[in-house]
Amino acid sequence: MSGATPAPRPRSRSPRRNDSGEVSPSQPRRILVTGSHGFIAGYTIPMLLDQGHEVYGIDNFWKYGKLRRSFDEHPRFHFTFGDAKDVELMRKIVFDNKIEIFVAFAAII
Repeated sequence: MSGATPAPRPRSRSPRRNDSGEVSPSQPRRILVTGSHGFIAGYTIPMLLDQGHEVYGIDNFWKYGKLRRSFDEHPRFHFTFGDAKDVELMRKIVFDNKIEIFVAFAAII
């Protein structure tokens, strides 16, 4: 089949995208974000809150010391000071709050 042009692959659709390619609103979820006051989470958490999700953050402020974020006082943001390596604390947060999605941003860099 030299010289033949391959047929275009069908465009896969994310289940959250509508026919025009826009992201459709989804059911709000309970999301746990480790490293909640770090660089990446500082962009991610406001987006999650804007989408209507309930966000639970945990951070030990190891890298930069205690930080304030714009979302700290948001009614759907719940913060726990602690270390993501503390298995019992993580278990308590997950089960007490019925966490559905876990986002691991905590890191030692």
